[in-house]
Formats: sequence, structure tokens, C-alpha cells
Amino acid sequence: MTEASITSLPESLEVGEYKARIFKLTIITKCHHCGETGHHQNSKDCMALPPPELSQGVVTFCGGKNPLSKFHIFPEGCILKDDDTEFVSSESGFEVMKYSHECLPVDSTRPTWSDIAVEQMTQVNHLKFQACDHAKQVLLDTNDSRLVELTS
Repeated sequence: MTEASITSLPESLEVGEYKARIFKLTIITKCHHCGETGHHQNSKDCMALPPPELSQGVVTFCGGKNPLSKFHIFPEGCILKDDDTEFVSSESGFEVMKYSHECLPVDSTRPTWSDIAVEQMTQVNHLKFQACDHAKQVLLDTNDSRLVELTS
């Protein structure tokens, strides 16, 4: 069966009085790092991962389910707060800070957003790891590894 014929299968069907869902192999076997099919995640065939000789001391992660990701939605009980504003993720905190900065009047003494963006994201991440013990533990477990968020 080719990938094209697998993806053309319906999501569900009825056989007599029975309903069935069809799980497509291409969805189940996509690599978490690169999104391609044909290999498993962390396989040496994945083009998104560095070669083994370069990957020592590197921790890779992908997607908002990982607490290290800026898109990770904080679980209940983890409140990321800056002044009076609460954020659901690092990315939302970063975007609110960016929007707030861009709404300020422009003058020659105000730094541009690109001048302070890294500092602002660092501040958001400090808030994140102070507020959420689980995310903090995941970060501590990486030791001194370089962190690389894989994107598609």
C-alpha cells in the first residue's frame, strides 16, 4: 500500500451496526523531530538531528508538550505572572511584552524591540522556571547540555 492510498482512506466507516475508526499508519509513524515518515524518532536517518559525534551534550525537544518549549501550556497550579498579567505559556508572555513595548511612544531614548527581545524572553523563562516545579526539574535534568528546540 502506498502512502497516497493510505492517506486517502476514510477516518471512519460503518460495517453493519458497527462503527470503526481507521488509524492511518502515516500519522502513527511520523518522526517527532522532522515530521517525515519512514524512520523512527531519534533514528540516525532523521535529517533534523545532528550526527552522533555532534549530539553529545545536546538535548533536543520538539513541540508544546515538552515543558522546555516556549509553546508549552502550563499545567494548573503553575501561574506565570509579570506585574498583573498572567500567561499560559512563555510564548504568550513574550508576545504580551512585545505588544506592550510596541504601544509605547517612540522616542530616541527607547530601545528597539530587537535590542531587548532576548532580555525579555530570558525574563519570561526565569518566571516560568520559578513558577512551575515540573518545568524546573526537566530543565535541571538537562545538566549543562545545550538545549535545541526542533521546529518544522
